[in-house]
Amino acid sequence: MVSFKSLVATALISAAALTHAQSSSPIRGYSNQGSLFSAGWNIPASGQDVFLQLQGPTSAGWVATGIGSGMKDSLMFIIYQDGSGNITVSPRIGKGETEPKFESTIRFELLAGSGVQEELMTANIKCANCRSWDGGRLDVTSKDQNFIWAVGNQRVTSKSQSETLSKHVQNGRYVLDLTEATGGNSQNPFVSSGSADGTTSGVAGPGETGGSNSSGSSASGGSSSSGNGAASSTGSSGSDIRSGSSIAPPRTKADKVLIAHGVIMGVVFTLFFPFGAALIRLLNNRIPNAFALHRGVQILNFLLSVVGMGMGIWRSELSDSHYKTFHQYFGTIIIALLLVQAMLGQLHHSVYLKTQKLSMWSYAHIWHGRFVIIAGIVNGGIGLDLPRADAPVGAVAGYSVVAGVVGVGYLLFYLWRERRKAVAASSTSSP
Repeated sequence: MVSFKSLVATALISAAALTHAQSSSPIRGYSNQGSLFSAGWNIPASGQDVFLQLQGPTSAGWVATGIGSGMKDSLMFIIYQDGSGNITVSPRIGKGETEPKFESTIRFELLAGSGVQEELMTANIKCANCRSWDGGRLDVTSKDQNFIWAVGNQRVTSKSQSETLSKHVQNGRYVLDLTEATGGNSQNPFVSSGSADGTTSGVAGPGETGGSNSSGSSASGGSSSSGNGAASSTGSSGSDIRSGSSIAPPRTKADKVLIAHGVIMGVVFTLFFPFGAALIRLLNNRIPNAFALHRGVQILNFLLSVVGMGMGIWRSELSDSHYKTFHQYFGTIIIALLLVQAMLGQLHHSVYLKTQKLSMWSYAHIWHGRFVIIAGIVNGGIGLDLPRADAPVGAVAGYSVVAGVVGVGYLLFYLWRERRKAVAASSTSSP
């Protein structure tokens, strides 16, 4: 069976040879084959308008492109289905590494050729005031203008331009020479004019399969109009669409803080705390200061966990996600329980020095400590699974393997010690 991606690839080959002749307005853009995202831009020879064609698969839920090198102060256009076979366009301005909010001051028209056809969303957009906005500008004379793009993984069918969207699962940055995208005076450079019945026709450019069912006249506002006429969007020529170079998105401050939080907490709870707990068992009666060493190591681990928690709080403030998930609340409780663990340890030690026997404080300290370590490891897994964490598969797999090995190792160590106790008790009681 021919896949959707195969059909796209076929369309790209045939379109590249035909588009340049059908559109007098130069278009420069970028397409990502893995996600089927594409964006094409045209700057008219006169006036202040900007034309954008944005396309992506319906399976993604939403796709977006923005002007700038990062989310902060970027003017973005996000498209998703409106639930009735048409497209909703939501212009938004980013405030940082958080979900951008709808910006009502952006004036745009959704042109002919926009809509949903088969598995592809298409939005042909004419924007009247996209060359400058509060916090940013589009430099139409730049030979290396930065843009960002993103693709979601969320079922979205809404006419609301303020719809809440989940974090992207794919994103990146591309650079365009806008001097090569400047020219022409077409009122819709993405379609070829043509038929008497008011419909439009054209050929899809690279990364852009045919457009949508749409009326020939342009529609204003956030959602495209639907009609009986068949329309196909035109894009740039084959060389044009590939003129945009892809650049890996740079890590933001929030990304770096999140990585530091994850690494610190992951290492502390899967390795350092279990190691500190095992020290007292391994070295007791072998060195004179085993308890002091155990206490010193665990205090250091506690301080590291506080630093890791601080990194997590800092990250949540940078991304406007402060205490919005179970992971955050549970993590705070675990840090508080570490203080309880320290107090139980001191009570155990004080009683043991007097009696040289284990007391109820001893067992409370032992089992409470085991619970806190397990809770910390589990909460780390919960954190890795959060959409905002965007953790790579390798990180999740590595964490799972280490946690599993440590857990099994600690269990075997515990069973071995219990077996030794049983053997020792048996030999002592024997005549």
